Amino acid sequence: MTSIDDGFLYYEREYAGEPGERVLSIPAGIGSKDALLAALDGAAHFPYFGWNWDALDECLRDLQWIPENRIVVRHADLPLKNEPDECAIYLDILKSAIQDWARDERGPALRKQFPDLIYVEHTLVAVFPVAVRLDIETMMAPARRAEL
Repeated sequence: MTSIDDGFLYYEREYAGEPGERVLSIPAGIGSKDALLAALDGAAHFPYFGWNWDALDECLRDLQWIPENRIVVRHADLPLKNEPDECAIYLDILKSAIQDWARDERGPALRKQFPDLIYVEHTLVAVFPVAVRLDIETMMAPARRAEL
């Protein structure tokens, strides 16, 4: 598995997951925003969900209903590849949530404020087949993102 600066991991062979991880599998061939949101909701079992990009962003930054510390969003291909604007929004939400969890500083403050709270610190990871790496780099290019 290899990674690059976008925060995503790329695999040559299908990523099977490791013990102690929650793997959210996103199937191949997703061509619409609604289908992607349905696949994510089905895989993650969001306790609440508003069926829009803002709701996905919020849910990916919460994850407290998932007991495993490491959550892997495993993509069989690049969803929304033929909908570049929607794909770029999805990748940006995913990347931002990954970065947010990587620098999470909420745990100590929440434990101090709410001593009875069970707070699970998470690591969020997104994996894609190496075959879509160039497509993702193109979608995430600064010039492309400025258009949105």
